[in-house]
Amino acid sequence: MTDSTSAEAPPTLVAGRAVASTVATMSVLGRLGQQVLAEYGVTEVDLDAWYPYQLRRSMHDAAFQRFGEEALYVFGLANVNFFGPAMQIAREANEHYRERVSLASSQAEVENALADLFERNVGAFNDAVRGSVRSAFDGIGATCKRLGPTRFELQTVSTSAPTHEAFQRGIMNGMLTQFIADHWQFDLRFEPLRTRTGEDWTALAWTCEFRWQPTGRSNSEMSTALMISARDALLAKVLAESDAQRARATEALHRLETLSEQLAKYLPPQIRDALVAGQYDTGIATRRKKLSVFFSDIRNFTQTSESLQPEALTEYINEYFSEMTQIALAHGATIDKYIGDAMMVFFGDPDSRGVREDARACVEMALTMQERMVGLQQRWRARGFDQPFEIRIGINTGYCNVGNFGSDQRLSYTILGGEVNLAQRLESNADVGGILVSYETWVHVQDMVEAEPRGAIQMKGIARPVQTFAIRGRKPSTARQALRLEHPAGVAIALDPATLDAQERAALSERLAAMAERLRQG
Repeated sequence: MTDSTSAEAPPTLVAGRAVASTVATMSVLGRLGQQVLAEYGVTEVDLDAWYPYQLRRSMHDAAFQRFGEEALYVFGLANVNFFGPAMQIAREANEHYRERVSLASSQAEVENALADLFERNVGAFNDAVRGSVRSAFDGIGATCKRLGPTRFELQTVSTSAPTHEAFQRGIMNGMLTQFIADHWQFDLRFEPLRTRTGEDWTALAWTCEFRWQPTGRSNSEMSTALMISARDALLAKVLAESDAQRARATEALHRLETLSEQLAKYLPPQIRDALVAGQYDTGIATRRKKLSVFFSDIRNFTQTSESLQPEALTEYINEYFSEMTQIALAHGATIDKYIGDAMMVFFGDPDSRGVREDARACVEMALTMQERMVGLQQRWRARGFDQPFEIRIGINTGYCNVGNFGSDQRLSYTILGGEVNLAQRLESNADVGGILVSYETWVHVQDMVEAEPRGAIQMKGIARPVQTFAIRGRKPSTARQALRLEHPAGVAIALDPATLDAQERAALSERLAAMAERLRQG
């Protein structure tokens, strides 16, 4: 490939819409994109204007220098959403591909359909790249070549810098995942020795190998999982650099204000707040501490999920986790992780009210969750979910290892130890809709709950048999009083406010107030 530009050639420009898309995708990193715009004297991007190619390259370079290729890869994945016309072409190609596959009578026909789909995707990518650049160099764009039945070569020529390969790879991975990841696995492998550059362009090459492997998941689910994984990698990179950034705390905090809001979705709030304030050490370090550990999961989740459409399942599981998370945070819990349909939280770190109060808060949280499940089940049945989720809960109090586990590249704030495993074992032995606790937890809450002794559990790694107790509810002195009203005229109301969320309570109170007003008026 040769550079056909000359000293008299007009400058290479990028479209305003391309610059705007970069600014939008960089918003997760705070004002970094806006700061680069300011350096070029741009206060607001005009979508119909054209800008020096160095502007967009500088924005990518700023993100790359601070957060590495993980940032550019996330940008590439997100950038697919701005490929309007190109994505329409890709969608039409996908429909054509699926028609061909449905009619295929041999593996070769399926592979030929794949080749056609790949070429059309690259063609759409080519149109998007060429449509966003004005250059005297006519080699800008994307091309591909078939190397075997399911092996291809991909080459892009763009205004990106040679170090920005992850951005181009993110775009192509994002496009392919949206259309064929449900039954084709693929590996897009960068060929760095084939990189070529000119004054205002970079040619990059990859080989792409496809494997027929149906996943049982939709392309939408696969795309979401891909983005979550990429953002996790970016998050890990940000955390790994936090020690170095602490020395520049004032400047760093200003730049990370917006990012902090995004991190709240991935980290316990207590840790997020400490990180932003520069009060949390991200070194690999753990400590022994007595915690109350909580596990819950949904009964027969696999069977239930198979009976629901993916969209309905997503709606219900997100609603369930949102409600349970809100309750957990309200009681001061540290949310460790979601494991499929299971939820793991603990009390006692990084903040603790003492072992006894931590255990009581944990049990009170569990009772509130089971009470809230009653209201959720009623709501779900009203929406057509005839076998709504039911959960089991296990709680144990004991010494655990808590802190940062992992490597210098990626850390996970979590807890480990036999007492954690015991909490999970208690959950698996709990009644549906019930709460099973160990003696070590029960001893702290026996004055506030009614409990039924259960058999001992013998666990590998724990020498003692573990006495267990099934929590039946609060004792009368501590129980929440249901709202009751009875009258011979045919009035009978028995209502537990805990089974309703704030919106439902407000709506019901308005209806009751309206009825009371009508009653007064006769």
